[in-house]
Amino acid sequence: MPINNADQKSLQVNVTLYINLFRGTDNELHIDADLYLCLKWYDYRLLTLPEEIIPPPINTSEPRKTYGKIQITDYERLWIPKVYFRNGVQSNVINSLRDLQYVSIYPEKHRLKYCQRSSTLFMCHFITSNLPFDEQNCYFEIESLDIWNDNVTLNITKFRMPDGNEQFRVREQVTDYCQPKIQDPFNPNLGYNLTQNSCVFARVQLVRHVGYYIMRYYTPTALLVLMNFVQFWTPTVCAPGRAIFTGVIEMTMKSVSITAYGETSSRHVTSLFWWQWGCQFFIFVSEIEYAMIFGWAHFVVDKHHARKNNYTSPDGYYFGKNNWYKKCGAAITKCLHFIFGPIDFFADPVNRNKVDYFARVLFPATFFFYICLYVVASFPPWAWKYRMH
Repeated sequence: MPINNADQKSLQVNVTLYINLFRGTDNELHIDADLYLCLKWYDYRLLTLPEEIIPPPINTSEPRKTYGKIQITDYERLWIPKVYFRNGVQSNVINSLRDLQYVSIYPEKHRLKYCQRSSTLFMCHFITSNLPFDEQNCYFEIESLDIWNDNVTLNITKFRMPDGNEQFRVREQVTDYCQPKIQDPFNPNLGYNLTQNSCVFARVQLVRHVGYYIMRYYTPTALLVLMNFVQFWTPTVCAPGRAIFTGVIEMTMKSVSITAYGETSSRHVTSLFWWQWGCQFFIFVSEIEYAMIFGWAHFVVDKHHARKNNYTSPDGYYFGKNNWYKKCGAAITKCLHFIFGPIDFFADPVNRNKVDYFARVLFPATFFFYICLYVVASFPPWAWKYRMH
């Protein structure tokens, strides 16, 4: 029977929740946890224990002993507070030879303690727009079912969780009261009349271990892009080798990117995706550069041929005499001379290709700028969340 104490408006039930193991599910909608849940409450009716519960002495002439603690697994006749995980999807009691749930009775203190170990699936919708630098807030909500008129007040006294697992690091742990539901969404006619403190929760803040993503995605893709830049130092006459080299790098990059896209099942455009697309962009643009080197070589040959046969138009050859194209070309030539020395790019367009020389400077500098921009935009917020505990 429920406890009916006229002196108390509600029954105080202390909740202890220990999370042994946890992991995020593949669909990124739930947290799967192996946990211990214990409920402690005061029962004024425990003045004396029934004789059938207290084991009789070995010698019948001796009086029955008093016990400070009695632990039983057959507790069907005892009243236990009706609580459930409000955001739980499914829960199973761990069965190791037998169900791991019991009741401890403390006769002298008039207290009872109910514990069970279960495997529970909690709702926790991951927001992965900043993957792998994202932050997740997951809740473990415990609510009393007042439909039985127990008039229970819950108070979460202890909450313990591992510092992390292979996926996440636990940054913060908070316990508090939650707003109870007024109606059961599955059966609104039940009409719950919950007390203000009949629901408690424990909230954890999770951040990912980025080392896994650095080793598996960031480092290999960065090395692929840097390897792709090697072709800018390859002579134009090695065109077939350059084409094969770039094709192999492109296929490898696509393979890594496809694997990275499978890291999340959501439709968020994540930070990891931006990195993959940036690396692919540099490889695709290098293919355009590959085509431009031949255009430049043919342009120089045609220019020499036009000058030799007096075919040069009055407007010049840079899309108009003294136009913006000629000015840009002159500026680029001046910069290349400052870096590589006074090279005559028109004397040998095959081995001294101006496009390749310009790509040797432009591509690494742009990629370094992209890395700095990406790190500044993504890494510091994660590092702050990861280090704080």
